[in-house]
Amino acid sequence: MKKLILSIILVMVASQTSFAEKRQLTGAEIGKLLLKIEAIGDGTWQNFLENGTTNYNVSGRKSIGNWEVRGDQYCSNWPPLPEWACYDVLREGENTLIWVHANGDLTIDKIKMKK
Repeated sequence: MKKLILSIILVMVASQTSFAEKRQLTGAEIGKLLLKIEAIGDGTWQNFLENGTTNYNVSGRKSIGNWEVRGDQYCSNWPPLPEWACYDVLREGENTLIWVHANGDLTIDKIKMKK
């Protein structure tokens, strides 16, 4: 019985330390963070410039868009399309960003600090 209880406690401790807490960022936090990082995904790379442009690369195809913070969301636009898409931004631990689109789609990126 003691071994069972010890095993349960070890599993509980391990599960708590293996999952980082997710926290939704405020608009101010989004704006400050994005200027300092590159977002690295599965075959993607994106950086965010102070002038409101963003460079995106997916599998070697490059595109340039626009970004801004609206309220507590990150919003982007990719010309020639006129529409803007906005996302809640969650940070998980120190190295992960989760972008949540209004339709519920998630994009998960790793954070790489700019040099």
